[in-house]
Order: sequence, then C-alpha cells, then structure tokens
Amino acid sequence: MRILLGLDGSENSLRAAEYAANLLEYFPDSTCTMVYVDTNTGNWQKAEIFEDVANDTVRESLEKAQEVLNKRGLLYTTKVLYGTDIAGTLCRYAGEKHFDQIVLGTRGLSNIKGIVMGSVSHRVLQFAPCPVTFVK
Repeated sequence: MRILLGLDGSENSLRAAEYAANLLEYFPDSTCTMVYVDTNTGNWQKAEIFEDVANDTVRESLEKAQEVLNKRGLLYTTKVLYGTDIAGTLCRYAGEKHFDQIVLGTRGLSNIKGIVMGSVSHRVLQFAPCPVTFVK
C-alpha cells in the first residue's frame, strides 16, 4: 500500500502520522510519503525574512511527523509541494504517483467557517483519486 500522509503542522496532522505509522506496521510492505503543501508561492516570498519563516514552518511540520515514524523505526520519504490550492495539489500528486490511501488530520473548522471557506478536507474527499482517511 502506498500512503500519502498530508501534513499541515497541526496536532491532528500528528495524530494522522500516528495513524499512518499504525498502517505501516500492520502492512509491512507499505510505503509512506509525508507531503506538505507550501502555499507561500507569491512574489512576497522573495523577501528573505518571509522565505525563512516559510521554510521554518515547513521544516517544523515535517520534523514533528518524522519523529513519530522514527520512534517506531519506520521508513518514509518526504515531499514539499508548492501551490495555492492545497486540496487540488494533494489530489493531483496522489493521482500522478498512484497512491492507494491519503491520510490527513482535520483542522476542525466550525460548520459556518467550513461552509463559507470550504475545507481542505472536504475538497480532498471530493476529488481524491483514492480512499481518504481523516484523523481528528
């Protein structure tokens, strides 16, 4: 099984990393790719200070999830994708690389905020080319 673990730095994405680790242990022939979608792709990023902040956020998100899998001695790869549409970027990558499962933590938006903004989770569920598991 090829698992795409989507990360955003939230506590729920760390829970998703724990869930993915359980899958990797249960299905030993599985592989996991940790994916962070960096949405800071605008022109402002050229300013060095903002680029450093963006890079720190990405690194911290990946390191926390890596720690979860490292503690169990599990193998994984990491990938940083760039784009303003997180859900679209994740779904496109999952399709291109033929993942069998997407595992994501939910942000827990309120019903009103989720309706107005649309949630990444909802959009991934709509457009994913494979099964999706949400961890809360």
